[in-house]
Amino acid sequence: MINYILGIVFFALATMFIYSWGYVKEQRMDTELKIKLTKKAQRKVISALKRNGAMTKKELGNILSNLRVSNFGSKRKLIIKNTEDFTKSLLQEMVRKGMLEIDYKSKPKKYYLKEKNATN
Repeated sequence: MINYILGIVFFALATMFIYSWGYVKEQRMDTELKIKLTKKAQRKVISALKRNGAMTKKELGNILSNLRVSNFGSKRKLIIKNTEDFTKSLLQEMVRKGMLEIDYKSKPKKYYLKEKNATN
C-alpha cells in the first residue's frame, strides 16, 4: 500500500518538475530569441565587412533583411521585418562595444571593422 502511495507522490513530483521547467523555458524564449538574433546579425555584419571592406548602413541592411532565428524544438521564429531600425540599433551597439568604426569622411557614412592592433 505504501509503495503505491510513494509511487503516486513521486510521479506527481516528477510531473510538477517537468511542467515548471517547461513553463520557465517558455517565459524566457523571447529573450533567448532576441539574443540569438543579435548574435547572428553581428556575425553576418562582421563577415560581410571582412569580405567587402567598408560598407554603408543601407548595404548592411540589405544583408540583414529576412534574417530569422528559432530555437530547436519550437515553432516560434523571430524574423527581421523592419531592417532600417534593426540595422541602426545593431550598428550603434557594435560601435559602442568597439567592434566597428565609422568613416565620417565619406558622404554616406561607411562602417568598417576596427583593427585589433590599432590600440597597441
